[in-house]
Amino acid sequence: MFFTHRIFCGIESVKARKALDINKALNEMEKVIQKSDQKELEQDFKEEIEEIMSRMKCPKDFKCYKSGFKELCKSKDTKVGSFVECLEENFRGCRFSLPFGNTRFCLCSMRIHIVEKLGK
Repeated sequence: MFFTHRIFCGIESVKARKALDINKALNEMEKVIQKSDQKELEQDFKEEIEEIMSRMKCPKDFKCYKSGFKELCKSKDTKVGSFVECLEENFRGCRFSLPFGNTRFCLCSMRIHIVEKLGK
């Protein structure tokens, strides 16, 4: 009986190790899939940005894009459609700043897209 118990425990131990190996392999596969999905999303985002850039002229020479989206005009998502509030102190002369009541909206397609997609 002791011998049978040891065999049974050994088999269960092997099954447990195989289950761990399978889980590890599944986790690795999931990471690969996530990386692939992330690359596809990044590629899609890059194509969207390039499309926007092809349709507009930027007086700042697309500084937001060229800086990796680190140098951005100050803005805030209004959570109402595609409206982005302009928070720039030096908004005068910006052709994308539209005054409306006590606030200003940003009409820059690139800036709106960045707010919508990156939340920045």
